[in-house]
Amino acid sequence: MLAAALNQGLEPDLELDAPAQIDVSGEWFEACWNDQTRVRDMDYEPANSTRGGRITRREATEWSTNTYYIRLLQRTGICEPARIAESSGVWKQVPDTSERQPLDQVPSFPLGSNTVAPLAMAEAFAMFANRGEHCASFAVAEVVDRDGDILIEQEPECDRVLDKDVADMTNDILRGVIETEGATGNAMRLDGGRPAAGKTGTTNGSVAVWFVGYTPQLSAAAAVADLDPPQTSLSGRTYNGKRISQAYGSTLPGPIWREAMNEALEDEPEEDFKEP
Repeated sequence: MLAAALNQGLEPDLELDAPAQIDVSGEWFEACWNDQTRVRDMDYEPANSTRGGRITRREATEWSTNTYYIRLLQRTGICEPARIAESSGVWKQVPDTSERQPLDQVPSFPLGSNTVAPLAMAEAFAMFANRGEHCASFAVAEVVDRDGDILIEQEPECDRVLDKDVADMTNDILRGVIETEGATGNAMRLDGGRPAAGKTGTTNGSVAVWFVGYTPQLSAAAAVADLDPPQTSLSGRTYNGKRISQAYGSTLPGPIWREAMNEALEDEPEEDFKEP
């Protein structure tokens, strides 16, 4: 959504009204899905769990303001956000299989209504880190025999998804999620102030919580979820001896992501994102 709006020329400082809850029941959204050019939900009243009001897209991203992004979707349509996501490796994951399907283009699209894999999210955010070029993920880079001869070498398959300037601005806004005081990902600042960008995610009822973040060198996704029916909230449970009163992307997966990234990047040089 963020990249699609930038790609369409909608400035980051665009202000929209984002109250605590909005009712978009029956309102039409442009789409290109299942031979439909418009979609709607006859009963849809999204709400915020964080700040709202008349705010900019940068603020809405840092505060994870749901209603702003639903209003923004009415301007961008769903087709381009879905195209960017799928071109970056994000597809709808069919449960208990490896099958992938096109993303459902529905009004709740920007709030995470599709079931996707953590690897797909890490791969997609790597596209932003790579300044708009997507490279498909693979498990084995190379196989070497006992004599040091390379038996198999996997080369990345890459395609451009976004212009560099759009990716650079996306990175700049997503940095604010971590770097801006009071933002939802502020506690995920990496050791030594290493530049990083990312986004928190929390489903209805805190049944699943996410943090996806990246540096110019490395992208990673952490997700914590109750997968076994009946699925219940993660809030109020104890994890590693610590009780989490309210489960959000910032309280469970965020610290996991931060610890893993600090370890993985410990011996790597500090790199900064390209200024937009």
